[in-house]
Amino acid sequence: MRLLLVNPNTSSSVTDLITAEARRAARSDTILHSMTAPIGVPYIETDAEAAIGAYAVLDLIAQHEADHDAAVVAAFGDPGLVAAKQAFGIPVVGLSEAAFVMAAAQGDSFGIVAIASRMQAWYRRAIDQNQMGARFRGFRFLSPPLAEIATVQQDRADDLISLGASLVADTGAGTVIYAGAPLAGFVRANAHRLDFPAIDGTAAAVHLAEALGNMARQGGSVLRPDRARAKAVTGLSPALARALGGDGQV
Repeated sequence: MRLLLVNPNTSSSVTDLITAEARRAARSDTILHSMTAPIGVPYIETDAEAAIGAYAVLDLIAQHEADHDAAVVAAFGDPGLVAAKQAFGIPVVGLSEAAFVMAAAQGDSFGIVAIASRMQAWYRRAIDQNQMGARFRGFRFLSPPLAEIATVQQDRADDLISLGASLVADTGAGTVIYAGAPLAGFVRANAHRLDFPAIDGTAAAVHLAEALGNMARQGGSVLRPDRARAKAVTGLSPALARALGGDGQV
C-alpha cells in the first residue's frame, strides 16, 4: 500500500506531526509519502484559505497519483476533497470525513474540540456535507487561540483535555473528535489522561484510506473519475490539466 499524505497548509512542522502519527497508525507494509502545500497559509481557518489549499491539494495529487494507491487530504474540513474524488482514479479520504465515519461506528453522537473558533463555520459545512448533523453535539475551542501551531499539543494539553471533558458532560457526546492537523497524535499521546472516547482524525484517515486502497487494488471496488469533456486549460500544471481532462494549455 502506497499512501500519499497531502497537507493543504504550508507549515512543514504540521506535516511532520501528520506524518509521525500516520506512521504510528499505518500498517507495517504501508509506504507513506508526505507533501506540503507550496502555496497558502501555515494553518487554514477560513473558507478563502481553504479554497487556496484545495487548489494545492488537487495539484499535488495530480502530480503523484500514478505512484500511490490512495491519498489523504490532511486538514480537518477536507479542502478540495469532493473535487479530488471526482478528478482522480484512486481513493481520496479527508480527516473530517474519516473522523466522522469512525465516530459514527464507535457511538451514536460526537462533538469536536478544535484550536480556533474561526474554524467553526467551515467545520460545520464539513459536518453537513457528510450528513452528520443529527449526530453532532457541539464544538469546543481553545481560548485564547494558540500562540504556536507546532507546539499547541504540549502548550495547551490541559486545556484540550478539559474541553473534551466539558463537551461530553454538557452535551452527552458519545465521542470527542480532536480536529485539525496540528492535533495529530494528541489522542495517542494523552490516552492515559482521557476518560472519554476520543478520535484522532489523522489516524482515522490513514485506516480508512488503507481499507479503501486495498479494496480497490483487490478488485472489490472500481473508481471512475468524473471528468468533463476535453477542453483547453490555462495556467495549470500539465498533471492537473490531464487530471481534469484538458486537451492542452492555452
